[in-house]
Amino acid sequence: MFKKKERRQTDMAITERKVFLQTLKNARSRVILLDRLKSSILDNTAVDLETVPFAGTNSTNLDEAIQCYIDYGELPISGKLNDFWKAYEQALADEEKKHEEKET
Repeated sequence: MFKKKERRQTDMAITERKVFLQTLKNARSRVILLDRLKSSILDNTAVDLETVPFAGTNSTNLDEAIQCYIDYGELPISGKLNDFWKAYEQALADEEKKHEEKET
């Protein structure tokens, strides 16, 4: 099913059980940390990021764009990391404006 990758370099190969298992555990703990970090930004926003339009290489909303950046390093089409904040900041302002209009 999966082909072996041609990465066998004897000078850097893991040859000890302890190193192998520790590296495996370390990789798993980093994935868990990444999941927590992603959740901390995607689940703790003041607006629904899926409703915020965004121009990304493989995304059409801010939620997808942030995930693409975290997972694959895809920047906004502009190439500017700050555009994530600009879109979020605008969504916050729009949400606040809607809230104010409801109160009047």
